[in-house]
Amino acid sequence: MSFQAMAWAVKQRLVARDKLVLLMLANYASNERGDCYPSIDLLCEECGMTRNTIRTALASLEEAGLIEVRQRSVEGVNLSNVYRVRIDGVGQNLTQGGGSNSGRGVGQNLTGGG
Repeated sequence: MSFQAMAWAVKQRLVARDKLVLLMLANYASNERGDCYPSIDLLCEECGMTRNTIRTALASLEEAGLIEVRQRSVEGVNLSNVYRVRIDGVGQNLTQGGGSNSGRGVGQNLTGGG
């Protein structure tokens, strides 16, 4: 677990759905690069959300530039994605077009919808 990633995630202004998923990813993030590998099913169980809700949150976080998502497979078998929590721009050069803070939920009133 990365305490730095958790502290960073707490400070992000996000709707509750996105913040909980970001906190869960930060909880699993490595100290070195911020990488983690939780499955969608694990995120569903630990966040108490449906698969569609988790996918929506992940897309929102990726669009906002807060995480990077890479799909993995070995010989046609899908593995869990690699998620990189992007503290201080870590991993920016690994995404196409860099990150932005224009995603849904970023900077919105915390009581607003997402």
